[in-house]
Amino acid sequence: MKYRVTIGERDFVLDIDEANGGRRLAIGDEPIAADVAEVRADRAFNIILGGRSYTATVQRAGAGYAVAIAGRVYELGVEDERTRALQKLVPSHAEAGELAIRAPMPGLVLKVLVAPGQPVGKNAHLAILEAMKMENDISAPRPGTVKDVRVTAGQTVNKGDVLLVIA
Repeated sequence: MKYRVTIGERDFVLDIDEANGGRRLAIGDEPIAADVAEVRADRAFNIILGGRSYTATVQRAGAGYAVAIAGRVYELGVEDERTRALQKLVPSHAEAGELAIRAPMPGLVLKVLVAPGQPVGKNAHLAILEAMKMENDISAPRPGTVKDVRVTAGQTVNKGDVLLVIA
C-alpha cells in the first residue's frame, strides 16, 4: 500500500509491499533494504536499516503521528491511498458555515472521537467507520468546532447519513 508521508515541509511516497510473506519498502521509486518488527504492544518497533538497528515508538499526535527514534521526535502526517481517494470524492469546503460530515459508505461506527463543542483542525480524526472488514478514518475536511454528533459507537449507518456537524 502507498502512503503519502509529510515530515515538516517535505513530502514522500512510501510504498509498503507485504506480498509473499515478506516486506518491501520504497520511498518514491527507490527501494529500501529494511526489516521492521513490532517488539512491544505499546507501538515500539525495531528497524534494521542500512545494517544499523533503531528502536522507534509511534503514537498518534493530532491528525498525524509522533515517531521517536534515538531521542528525537519527528511529527509525521500520513495519508493512505484509500483516504486520498475518498477525499478526492468530497468537494472542497469553505472555511465558514455549518458542514455535515456524511458517511462515505455504509458501515458500522466503531468509535466517535470527538464531542460537541470540541474544536477540530483540518484532517483531525472524527470517527472510525468499519466497512467490508476495514477501518476507515473519518477526518475533518476543514477546521471548525463540532456542533452536533449524530451517531454513537456500534451504530450502523448508510452511505450519506450525517455522522456529525462542524461549524
